[in-house]
Amino acid sequence: MAFRPLVYTPEFQIAEIVLGGTTYKAIVKDLQFDVITDQLSHVDFLELVDDRKVVATLPLSFTGQSQGVKDGGRLELKIKSLNVRTYPKYLKESIEVKIDNLQLHGNIRVQDVVAENMEILNSPRIPIASVVTTRALRQADSEAAAAAKGGAKAAAPAGKK
Repeated sequence: MAFRPLVYTPEFQIAEIVLGGTTYKAIVKDLQFDVITDQLSHVDFLELVDDRKVVATLPLSFTGQSQGVKDGGRLELKIKSLNVRTYPKYLKESIEVKIDNLQLHGNIRVQDVVAENMEILNSPRIPIASVVTTRALRQADSEAAAAAKGGAKAAAPAGKK
């Protein structure tokens, strides 16, 4: 039960572990669950040392409202976290990704993420978020195209006299 707030959360957290009167800062490195009961059976921690880089998985926090969503598209999140290498002093709860300029049919890729003082370890071309066309928007576009095509055919015979 003591590990519940640390394990069952999507947020990145730093744990303070007290052993023999000494306090250590650490992050969860690995978790193991019982196959049958699904109860937590083992936790590995990685001690944070100020002058040594650490590899951590930080969740993404999407901010703003996409222009593509305002135009009727739907935001699809492809990745919820990124692997980074950095010094412990630069670790934070999440990496902020601004989506204000994301257009319809547009993508934000790993290479577009700005994370100061962090080296992102994920492949740079992987999409993180995209705005896709909704079924209603596709239907409206096809109806508009059909109406425009029908209007052009009706106008042509009248001009032939």
